[in-house]
Amino acid sequence: MANNTTLPLGDNLICPPKEPIDLSCNFWIGDTFPSHTFSSNNILGLNGSLGLNETMDSLQHLTVTEPNPDVAGIGVLIAFAAAMIGSMVFAFILHCGFEVGVWKQDHSNGGKWHKRAHHALDKILVAWSDQQIILGLATSIATLFIHSRDDTEPFSMYHLNMAKQWLVFASITHSNALLIHCDYFNKKRPIATYLRIILICIHVILALFVFFDLKQDLSWYPTVGDRSPLQMLPSTCFRKGVVRPKALTKVDGWGAKGATSWAFFLISTGFLIAGLLSLWSERSTRRRPSSARRSPQHRKNSWVIRLVLLCFSSVFAVVVLIYTAELHNYMNGDCEKNQAGFLEDRSEMDWKSYGQFLPILLSFGLLISAAESFLDDFEDNAGGGDNILDNEAYPLRERYQQ
Repeated sequence: MANNTTLPLGDNLICPPKEPIDLSCNFWIGDTFPSHTFSSNNILGLNGSLGLNETMDSLQHLTVTEPNPDVAGIGVLIAFAAAMIGSMVFAFILHCGFEVGVWKQDHSNGGKWHKRAHHALDKILVAWSDQQIILGLATSIATLFIHSRDDTEPFSMYHLNMAKQWLVFASITHSNALLIHCDYFNKKRPIATYLRIILICIHVILALFVFFDLKQDLSWYPTVGDRSPLQMLPSTCFRKGVVRPKALTKVDGWGAKGATSWAFFLISTGFLIAGLLSLWSERSTRRRPSSARRSPQHRKNSWVIRLVLLCFSSVFAVVVLIYTAELHNYMNGDCEKNQAGFLEDRSEMDWKSYGQFLPILLSFGLLISAAESFLDDFEDNAGGGDNILDNEAYPLRERYQQ
C-alpha cells in the first residue's frame, strides 16, 4: 500500500485515505456474556482489505458500545410511540364515531358538546401530525449529517436503526391524520396548506436518503429485525468496499429479517401517499356542483376504503412498535431475566438526557391548543363551507341525518 496514513473514526474504527477506498473495521466481537448467543462459532471477525495479514490479536476486542439517550432513550421511544398510538385511537374515534352520525343531534345540548369534543380531537390529531413531521425532518437531517461525514464519530448500527424507526413512526402518525380527511388542507389558509405539502415531500425525500444510503452495502448490515451483536458495530463498517468474512453470514435469522427496515419505510410511505391521494380525491369531489357529486353509495364506499386503510395502518403500527421495543430491550439488557446488554451503561433507560424530554414537551402545546378549541364557543366559528363539521367534509353525515 502506497500510503499508510489513517484517519481515526471513533475508538475502534480506522479508515484509510481515499486511495485505496477500502475500509477497515479493526475489531472483533467475542462472546463474553454467557446469556447471549452470537453465532455458531461464538466469534465474529471483521477485518478490512488493507493489504495486511491481520490476526485476531491485532484486532480490537469489542464487547459493548456507547449509549446515546438523545437518539434511543426511553423518553424518545415513549414520545414517538405515544404520538403514533394516540393518533391511531383518535383517528378511529373521529372516523367511526363522529363521521357516521352517531352523535348527530345538531341542535341539542348534547350535540353541541359532541361538536366541541370532535373539534378538540381533530385539533390534537392535526397538531400531532404537524409535530411529527417536524421531528421527522430534524431526525433525518441529524442522521444524514452524522452518518455521511467522515470526520465525526459514526452511529452504531443500533442507533442508526432506531433513528430510522422514528421516521417510520412519524410517517404513520401523519398518515392517520390524512386518511380520515380532517381539515388538513384549507384553501382559506394557503400558506399553511402549501407549507405542509412541502414538508411532507421533504420528509419523504430525506427519509429515502436515510434508509437507502448509496454508500452502504444494503444487503449486509443488520436491520431493526436482527437481534445480533453486530448492532454494536459502527455503521461505517458496512459501507461498500469492506471485506466481510464468512462468519458474518452465520448470525441467527440473518436472511429472514434482512429487509425489515426497508419494508417499514416503503409501507409507511405508501400510507402517506394513499392518505394524500384519498384526501385530494375527497376535496375534489367537494368542489363539484351538487349534481356532479358522488352518490351516497359511492361516499359510503369511500368511507369503507379509508377505514380499511386505517386498520392496515394500525396493524402495521403495532408491528413496528414491537420490533423497535424488542431491539431497544435487547441492546439495553433485561434485569428481570438477568440478561446483560450491549451498551456501556443503562443510561438509555433513565431520564437524565434533555434530548429525551424534547419530544414530550412538544406534546403539551397540542394539548393546550385542544383545550382552547374545546372551550371556545363553537357555534360562532361554525359558519364556513370549509368547516370541519360541514356535511360535505363528512360524506355520510348528510345521509344519516335525512
